[in-house]
Amino acid sequence: LPQAGAEPAVVDDADADTLTRTAQAHQRAGEFEQACEIYLELIARWPDSVTARNNQVSLGQLQLDRLDRAEDALQQFDAYLAADPGGVLSEDARIGRVRAMDRMARPGDVEEAADAFLQYHPHSGVAAEVHRLRGDARRSQGNLLGAADDYQEVLERWPGSPQATLASQGLTACHEGG
Repeated sequence: LPQAGAEPAVVDDADADTLTRTAQAHQRAGEFEQACEIYLELIARWPDSVTARNNQVSLGQLQLDRLDRAEDALQQFDAYLAADPGGVLSEDARIGRVRAMDRMARPGDVEEAADAFLQYHPHSGVAAEVHRLRGDARRSQGNLLGAADDYQEVLERWPGSPQATLASQGLTACHEGG
């Protein structure tokens, strides 16, 4: 028989939700390391729960955007997509992959991740960024025609956007031979 006050063998989602809210509060307070530790604890305690899986994306975004840990972030995005490739946060995980690869200066992987993103989410609100990042990756690999195609896509579909400004700069570089 379990002792009075002992932790239950099965933890309900309310406990995972409490940890999620605590991690989010630390993030809002700018306490990114603490938030990261709490997300890691949640994922370790309930690795197969939907809450933990969804928090892998939150953790990955935190690691990428606030802690400059692109490799750690990539692991979280990959784990989420391996468990639930069509999940509600799959778009966030896929753009996270593209950004993490870009941050790690892995242009071949950026191109591959961008292709996957655009295959699954062609009408996404971040598709312009993905096209532009793929253009940058192609240009860095010497594929100036492919890069120019991506930049032109951004300029035609999202004129006046911040990504169009960057794409215009990339297109100019392509025309100048690099």
